[in-house]
Amino acid sequence: MNWMKRFSRRSFWWILFWNTLLCAAVLVPAWIGLDILMGLGGEVAKIQPEANASARLAELLGFLEGFRLYAVGVIYAVFFLFSLILWLCVRGSAKKAALVAAEPKKVEKPKDETDEKSARQKAMDDQRRALLLFSLLQREGRLMDFFAEDLSLYEDDQIGAAARGVQESCKKLIEKHFNPMPVLDHEEGGPIIVEDNFDPAAIKLIGNVSGKPPFKGILRHRGWRAGRFEMPTLIAQGDPRLISPAEVEIE
Repeated sequence: MNWMKRFSRRSFWWILFWNTLLCAAVLVPAWIGLDILMGLGGEVAKIQPEANASARLAELLGFLEGFRLYAVGVIYAVFFLFSLILWLCVRGSAKKAALVAAEPKKVEKPKDETDEKSARQKAMDDQRRALLLFSLLQREGRLMDFFAEDLSLYEDDQIGAAARGVQESCKKLIEKHFNPMPVLDHEEGGPIIVEDNFDPAAIKLIGNVSGKPPFKGILRHRGWRAGRFEMPTLIAQGDPRLISPAEVEIE
């Protein structure tokens, strides 16, 4: 980003400029103070010409002169390092702010009556899908009528005849839309070996299950899976709880 580079360069020079002024504000009084101190030391050396005192004072003045020269460089280096650290912090904060500003803001769409109607329609469609198969079984095989009938009023042979018709009609419907196929195509009641790569969702182990596969057992139920799934188109109208409409013959 070009503007980010320009901001980085300008901020560096401005920070360096103000820190240089601050450094000068510290160094100039210190320099003047050392000049005054060294001048006073020279005057004292003239007033007290003793050999030992003069030698010690000369050493002190020499130390202050050397310290003054090195102190300027050290203090300016410290201020320059502080300027660099401050510039890096400012640049990092600016980059984070730029990234946050560049992120697309999520705009929440206000809920209106259309959204509420769509939600209600979806809920009704879900109910219709749940009852669709039951509705087809009722339409083709009168399954709900068979369940609702009080079978205690009929003899066993009458129940058997009625159940045969319901079973045949429902079987045709199931085969038409799902084409059921056995999970294990073996004879029920016969021995079978369950290999180690079996699907636990498709094969349920019962009885004394222990150890690791392969397992030897007896096939009690072959299981079923859909060979296809072809349901009729859902018509979204009317009561979603409706299984089968009532029929009225007009005379």
